[in-house]
Amino acid sequence: RAVDEENELLEAGGYGLLLRFLQNWVKPKFPIGGSDLLERGAKPGKQLGEMLASLEGVWLDSGFKLGRDALLERAAEIIK
Repeated sequence: RAVDEENELLEAGGYGLLLRFLQNWVKPKFPIGGSDLLERGAKPGKQLGEMLASLEGVWLDSGFKLGRDALLERAAEIIK
């Protein structure tokens, strides 16, 4: 289709760019874990998992820009 129609060629080129991006993409790793929260006074259990999920949501909302230190500061505020 890309040979016969200009729009199809443009669409195919867009997929090529997307594929190239995906080939080089590295999945970001959440920079904190449960042990980090336990070391700061959190108690084991369901609330620990909920706190981690909440902090991961904040991290996702930041576009993966919040680093370990910033997340641990937020965790300390929650644990208080």
